Amino acid sequence: MAILGEWPLHAFRDQIELYDICRRARGIKARYGNLALVVIDYAQNLRVQGITNINERMALIALELQNLAAEVDACVIAVSQQSNEAVKEKGKGILNFRYAAELGHACDVGIEIVPPNDLLLRKNRAGATGKVSVLMT
Repeated sequence: MAILGEWPLHAFRDQIELYDICRRARGIKARYGNLALVVIDYAQNLRVQGITNINERMALIALELQNLAAEVDACVIAVSQQSNEAVKEKGKGILNFRYAAELGHACDVGIEIVPPNDLLLRKNRAGATGKVSVLMT
């Protein structure tokens, strides 16, 4: 918490339009000169004006979030629900997001949370993948 206390924290619960989120992130970067992290929970709930097909919408979201990360030089974390098939396999299958295969293809790192204590690093463009057990206190 001490590390987080050094940075301004902005939380927006009223933004579900992709372009509004991107606009706000750019504004924060312009105002403070730095933006370290953008978290979107969860990606399937984002709206994109004029696009109703979920597969087309998720493809555009993946592309726009990649562009945003590069533009504002920040880590973008987009939380996604898994497909029913991946949920049934409980950590044994491939990285498979519900209605959002494009997120899996576009992401640099794909992490699956497997209750109660495991994180599975499924995709890592920088190298190693595997399981990390976390201690919950």
